[in-house]
Amino acid sequence: MSSELYRFQLSFRGQLVENSVDAFDVANTILATSNSLSEVANAKLDRQTADALKLNISAFREGSLVTDFIYHFAPNFIVAAPAIVQAAPDIIKASTTIIDGLKTFIEVKKFLKGKQPESVRATDGGQNVIINMGDNNSLTINYSDYRLVQSQTLAKNVSKMTEPLRKEGSLLEEIDLEGGKEHSFSIPKDEAQFFEPTENLQTVSQVKYRGVISKIDSKVRSGYITVGSRRIPFMYPETLPEAQYIIMAESLKRRIQITLTGDVQMDFESNPRLLNITSVESELQLF
Repeated sequence: MSSELYRFQLSFRGQLVENSVDAFDVANTILATSNSLSEVANAKLDRQTADALKLNISAFREGSLVTDFIYHFAPNFIVAAPAIVQAAPDIIKASTTIIDGLKTFIEVKKFLKGKQPESVRATDGGQNVIINMGDNNSLTINYSDYRLVQSQTLAKNVSKMTEPLRKEGSLLEEIDLEGGKEHSFSIPKDEAQFFEPTENLQTVSQVKYRGVISKIDSKVRSGYITVGSRRIPFMYPETLPEAQYIIMAESLKRRIQITLTGDVQMDFESNPRLLNITSVESELQLF
């Protein structure tokens, strides 16, 4: 890698047709990713460095859905300010600062799982912020990253970046950004709903859905229930009784219809976006 360049990759993964993906999805994701990185750069870097930093992309590699992003400083950055060449920012440091800022935003959204925190408080003299979700479940980030988490512009761009994963019938399973071992993150389809713009959602309490469980991920406590032709994502709490989890597992295994009750986030066209389960019921005797 040239000391004047920093390369990282954006990858689309899934059960794709002839290693292809919808052209508009790719274009919109690349644009939204670029806008997200720009927003982070303006927040994390000094103005001179942010203005001088340029982002290029190269074409998709043959037989692959991986494209290279390339950070570099504008040529006139050095020419216009020869007196500060020795103090000019390192391209790797500037680039990884941006990627890590976006990575933290992604991690916080995954941690929140589409919910509001129970409390947020500053610590260490205001340098860090503790985001608390209750039940001794908290996340500590620095204050500059917390400011990014509050950015509605960044939230909208990341939502657009992940939109192809939320599309009905999309073959995409995951979007990855890879900038080296410590500067990478992945957004799988099951977690894409966490990036839905909250201002576009309304919560309706204690809604019941009867259908068949089509997927469960016990690691992140998420899954899907298929109701007619709709596939509705859900989250279940760590405190869900084991007997109710078994009902969901048996529904997945034996295609048994069950009822999920919970608080559902809906868009303003009343389409369910995420069901937070409070109880699970089955009319059948499973054992």
